[in-house]
Amino acid sequence: MRIRNALTFALLIGATSLSAQPTAGPPLGTIPHLAVGGPWQTIITVVNTASSPATVYVYFWGDNGSPLNLPIAGLGVTPGVQFNLDANGSGIIQTNASGGATLSGWASVYSDSTGINATEVFLNQATGRPNFEASVPLVLQTEPHFILPFDETSGYFTGLALVNGAGTNPSAGPVGTAQVFITIRDESGNVLLLTGVVLQPMNHTAFLLADQYPVVVGKRGTIEFELDNGMTGVNGTLEALGLRFNPTGPFTSIQPMLIGESECVTPAQ
Repeated sequence: MRIRNALTFALLIGATSLSAQPTAGPPLGTIPHLAVGGPWQTIITVVNTASSPATVYVYFWGDNGSPLNLPIAGLGVTPGVQFNLDANGSGIIQTNASGGATLSGWASVYSDSTGINATEVFLNQATGRPNFEASVPLVLQTEPHFILPFDETSGYFTGLALVNGAGTNPSAGPVGTAQVFITIRDESGNVLLLTGVVLQPMNHTAFLLADQYPVVVGKRGTIEFELDNGMTGVNGTLEALGLRFNPTGPFTSIQPMLIGESECVTPAQ
């Protein structure tokens, strides 16, 4: 316990809680999903790759875009964390497992330096089995058109998280509602479903694929996401994360496969 407490203190040197949310300037990057509570913990490592000191701000947001207060080791409950990092320095945000219901949301990363990067680790703990982890890199740009594979056979299942990181203040970067067209295909490329989702500014959604779209049950294939289809002008942004779950418990992250501009059939109403 003494070693763990000392480690937590060391990791949070130079870190402070944030009470105010950003009012200007676009974020450096986005973390598309956070999960805290129940069996879940989230660990975020921020790194200053520059040769000069940098200040980094990590803000937590709920599904509806409101500030999300999370229990952070060494700091308590806070909607964000500020790091003052030395050149080539790093810092870690580790959430405390809070029990009860799981809190979900996403995070935005701001900095006065372009030399900042980050990675996130999901930790899942359950009695009677080993702990499982998966890592996710910081999303440094919007992902307007991409494909994710899925596997809903033999007990495997897929989770998805989508974020519209755009706000409502033009001085703070992209703005607007994100209309996302979705095409689900089987392994042979046959279209199983044409649908879509609308994300209001700063909104986040996370779901199990088979719960949201039962047509995938018992199948493998791909899901294509396209922001605004290029027909009405791109509004909002789109950032995403996939998680593949093994029926025995382990899981891994699935990164979007970005593709170029192409036509996408408008989903049926």
